[in-house]
Amino acid sequence: LYLITGNELTAIPENQVAAVYKGHEIASHSFSHPYFDNMEETEILKELGADKFFLEKLFGSEVEGYATPFYYYSDTMAECVKHCGFQYARISEESNDYSIPADFFRWKGSKFHWDADLTAFVQGFLETEQELALCQLVGHSYDLDVMDLWGKMEDICRMVSEQADVWPATHGELVRYLNNMARARFYWAGIRNESDGELWFSVDGGPVRLLPGETLHV
Repeated sequence: LYLITGNELTAIPENQVAAVYKGHEIASHSFSHPYFDNMEETEILKELGADKFFLEKLFGSEVEGYATPFYYYSDTMAECVKHCGFQYARISEESNDYSIPADFFRWKGSKFHWDADLTAFVQGFLETEQELALCQLVGHSYDLDVMDLWGKMEDICRMVSEQADVWPATHGELVRYLNNMARARFYWAGIRNESDGELWFSVDGGPVRLLPGETLHV
């Protein structure tokens, strides 16, 4: 793993990697960052499986997600990602909206970090009345150095962190929550949480938490 400052590429020693990325969700980006366009299925599985194995060994925790290098992605890629045990795949395309992905294995980021309208897009997210709105900014941290974007990104992070109704979730947390939400059962007089995680609902204009196994009578 590497840190890039200015135009210098600096390797992070293996015994420091876990500390540097503490608090972050770790995702796979393939083992050798190849062009997958003409690769056979066995080669794809080797790339994904090897990276997942070594990252989990390095960080001592499960790696749930995959972020594809470059822009190529296919049905075969998606099946390989699933086969290797990942829970989602973030592809190199923008949604340009605040939608929740319909397919976790073809997850488009909301915006690339170098887009000229980035600040306005995030402001629109904070003002939207859309239910379960999602804003995900995608890119490389070294681009912030090369393109002198750290000031803009810090302003955006500060703006979002001041909002009490924004959940700073990781990809994995969001996937688990939405999968749990799909297990909620809705009755004519209530809602039952049949998942193993807490769920939140809006009832009479206010938030209500429903623990696993609980039924909310409305």
